[in-house]
Amino acid sequence: MAYHQTEAGQLLADLPRLTAFCKLFEHYPGIFDNCAPAEIPFLPPVIPDRALSPKDLDWRPLLPPPVSGFCSFQPAADKLEKLRALKRAPRTAFEFDSSLLPGGSFLENGRPCFGRISLLVEQKRGLVLGMSVQSGALTPGEAAGHGLVDALLKTSLLPGKIIIGGSRLKPVLQPLCDALQIQLWPASSLPALEQAVAALSRQMLGRTMT
Repeated sequence: MAYHQTEAGQLLADLPRLTAFCKLFEHYPGIFDNCAPAEIPFLPPVIPDRALSPKDLDWRPLLPPPVSGFCSFQPAADKLEKLRALKRAPRTAFEFDSSLLPGGSFLENGRPCFGRISLLVEQKRGLVLGMSVQSGALTPGEAAGHGLVDALLKTSLLPGKIIIGGSRLKPVLQPLCDALQIQLWPASSLPALEQAVAALSRQMLGRTMT
């Protein structure tokens, strides 16, 4: 396919640059000793026709991308009607989160893709009520919104309260919870869900390594 040819061409173009840096590191193994923890070296745009030296490296801070992708989520009208028709359990509390997990990758159109895994866990007993995997290419908000909708539909129950870790998903899920008359509570920790995530991560990594 075309994208395989593009990636192969990029790999062939990058191999000489990687080789040049490996030779530099072989002669100067201590080049990382005095750099800041968040700094990484960049090679010159054009590799000179000679061996590289430490002076050729351009050290730059590795900065996280700006926080984005947490806009409010609006489900499709038909799914919202199905959610509103579910049985209510006002005294029940669920824990919910959506995130990238180690080992949670899959193939999408023949290419490996990280998956955003959403988990809905009953707080009292720690039971996993619903799990869904969305493409890592989706924004965090989209993945969380679709994940919560899918999990609630599988559970066939509307809780009185949904507890989320921190406030990052609050602007995403608040409109949906308001429409369903569910309290949305940010919390500093999600004990039941964290245990489920740890078990799922171990299972995924074990499966990957076998």
